[in-house]
Amino acid sequence: MAVQVYPSFESLPGAVAAFVDEAGRRSFFDSAAWFRTLFETTALPGDEPRIYVADKGGRPAAVLVIMSTCCFPEGSASAT
Repeated sequence: MAVQVYPSFESLPGAVAAFVDEAGRRSFFDSAAWFRTLFETTALPGDEPRIYVADKGGRPAAVLVIMSTCCFPEGSASAT
């Protein structure tokens, strides 16, 4: 199994985009549109999306979408 990291949904290869589209048809909350909305409405300056894709035999097996946060604003929760 191999893992690739992508900076946006627009950068996903066709097979991965189709995999995400299929997940989005089952649930809006698994769709690219949902994650784009989250990123657009919650990202802080310096935050960047990361899309981890595990593939098995050249086919997508799993996708993990995260927000890479460079820093936490004063007074917010932190990872410490």
